Amino acid sequence: MKHAACSMLLLAVAQTASAEVIENLDHIDYTATPRRGQTLRQALDAASPIREEGKLYHGYTKWHVRWNFRWWREADGRCRITEVTTHLDLDITLPELEGGTPAMQERFARFREALSEHEDGHAQIARDAAESVDQDILDLPEMASCELLEETANQLGHEHLDAAGRKSKRYDRDTEHGRSQGASPD
Repeated sequence: MKHAACSMLLLAVAQTASAEVIENLDHIDYTATPRRGQTLRQALDAASPIREEGKLYHGYTKWHVRWNFRWWREADGRCRITEVTTHLDLDITLPELEGGTPAMQERFARFREALSEHEDGHAQIARDAAESVDQDILDLPEMASCELLEETANQLGHEHLDAAGRKSKRYDRDTEHGRSQGASPD
């Protein structure tokens, strides 16, 4: 009877284990105002605040993932995860166009839509990473000590973030920073 009660208690605790990703998304716009005789690209280049590794970009997705977890230590020192909360902060920066000819406005609208789609691809890579961190930490097996569990959970989280960073760079390389998706102001 004691074994059955203990099993039911473990089952109840296991069922209460939870994971959650909390996303904070900010859209940041900057305004390009073409001067007389300026092309759309020239206006965007002049207005863009986005510089990375010495290069100028018209759109950018910045993301940051952090996680917290709780664990339960058994009497014998073994430890297991009981709760994970993962936070994803996303900042997507895109241009707005103020002025310009009707033809430039039309070209900009197509460009902005394609650029937004490209940046959404970066955001999805970050979302997938946050979900993986959250779920994989929650799914860690019981370990011999809480110190080992913490070290393993944090290492796992950082591995997911490193992989997402590589995936994001590969995405830019494969799409020529969105150019192959139509995100070119030319």
